[in-house]
Amino acid sequence: TPRPSLPTYPAEEYARILTETDGLRDAIDECARIAGKMFSEHEIHQLAALHEAYGLDCEYLMLLFMYCKNILKKTAVSYVVRTGLGLYDDGVRSAEALEAHIAAKERFRETEYQIRRLLGLGERALTAKEKEYIDAWSNTYAMPMDVITHAYEITVKNIDKPRMSYINKILSGWHENGIRTMEAVAAAEAEFEMKKTAGAKGGQENAAAG
Repeated sequence: TPRPSLPTYPAEEYARILTETDGLRDAIDECARIAGKMFSEHEIHQLAALHEAYGLDCEYLMLLFMYCKNILKKTAVSYVVRTGLGLYDDGVRSAEALEAHIAAKERFRETEYQIRRLLGLGERALTAKEKEYIDAWSNTYAMPMDVITHAYEITVKNIDKPRMSYINKILSGWHENGIRTMEAVAAAEAEFEMKKTAGAKGGQENAAAG
C-alpha cells in the first residue's frame, strides 16, 4: 500500500477549506505560535490539505506541532507534515491516539536517560535491540525505574558484565507473573527463598533418613 502523500488543491479550494472549517484558521495561527514563526501561504495550504485529506482535526494539528517541537526538536512545516503523514500511516489518527503516542515517547525518553546512567552508556547511539528493550520496559511492561534498577542489581550479581538482554529476561519474567512494583518483587523473592530453604531442609532430612 502506498504511503500517504499530501494532495494539492486549486487556490479556491484552499480558500473554501480555510473559510468553512470551523476553528482551522485559529488552529493554524496557534501552530505558528508554537513554531515561533509566521507561516507562508504555501505552508498554510499544506496544513489545510493535511486536515482536509486525512481528517486530522484542529486539536491534532496543534498537538502535532508541540510533539515535533518538544520531542523531535523540529518546527519546519514540511517536516511536521511528513511526520503527520507517517503517524497517520502508523494508525495514529486522532488527537487521543496522538496524546497516547506522545506519552509513550516521553516514557521512553525518561527511561532511556535513566538506563544510560545506570549502565554507563554515555552518549553513544543505542542499537535497535536496546531501543526495543527500553520501549518494552517503559511502555509494554510499564515497569517503574526502581524495579528496573533492582533487575540490574540482580544482573550484576549473576554475571560479570551487565547485559540488557539479561535484565530483559528478569523483567519479562516479572511481567508475565504480574509483578510490577518493588513490593511485589520483594514478596516474590521472599517466597522463592522460603521454597529454597524448605527444599534444602527436605533434602537434608531425606539424606539423614537414607
